[in-house]
Amino acid sequence: MSTYPKSLDHMLAAWNEPDPSKVRAHLDLALNPDIRFVDPMIDVTGIDGFELNVHKVKTELPNAVYSRTSGWDAQHGFYAITGQFTKATNWY
Repeated sequence: MSTYPKSLDHMLAAWNEPDPSKVRAHLDLALNPDIRFVDPMIDVTGIDGFELNVHKVKTELPNAVYSRTSGWDAQHGFYAITGQFTKATNWY
């Protein structure tokens, strides 16, 4: 298997970043400009679209924590992980 891509850590850091102004810096380290993110609830292309989705989800689920719940896989130049949002102690 390939070396673990540190970009996955930066992506998780973006989801968990408490300062909205710092989210983009994590994403710039994690994603290619032409990223395509497909999830059951969204299909976006580009870092701008991904960033908007991060802020939207963080607004809808304040104080949630995003974590990786699986190993990682790489196929045809794409990485895949499974993750989840969990309640923080002060999440209502």
